Amino acid sequence: QLLPLVTGYEEYLPVFVLGVVIFMCAMNDITAPSVSLEGKSIWILQSLPVPARKVLDAKKKVHWALTVPPAALLTAALSFVLGVSLTDTLLMLVLITVYIMFSASLGLWLNLRKPNLSWTNEAIPVKQSMAALIMILGGFAVSALFIGGGFLALKVMPASVYIALFCVLLIV
Repeated sequence: QLLPLVTGYEEYLPVFVLGVVIFMCAMNDITAPSVSLEGKSIWILQSLPVPARKVLDAKKKVHWALTVPPAALLTAALSFVLGVSLTDTLLMLVLITVYIMFSASLGLWLNLRKPNLSWTNEAIPVKQSMAALIMILGGFAVSALFIGGGFLALKVMPASVYIALFCVLLIV
């Protein structure tokens, strides 16, 4: 039932699908409050005979493990239902993975800059931290930028080139 609605706009489908999936992934901000959630017991992690980098990488890997599979499945399903080409679908999967890796790293970096270790309720670092707010609103902005830029860019380049360029931008 969706296909008649998109007739004539097929070249915009990969960009729109990716924008929607990025928007949804932006709401999953696992790393943004992860350091703050350690609270007053952060000394336990600091006293372990493990490099700090390894602990932080573990936090990012949890974010990836919980976000990449559902996002990839949603992207593949929407691409299949809407008839997006295999090449564009593969590029879309790469971009979603890169975006999730980018958002996990940025969320962790933001929380490391100013963690809240003296909270009294777990909801405070999760729902009231500046890192979580920046990550959620920033993800919405990335989604809007991707869709808006895509509608402008697709007048001069194919969707696959635009997706690849945005992927490179996120990697850089």
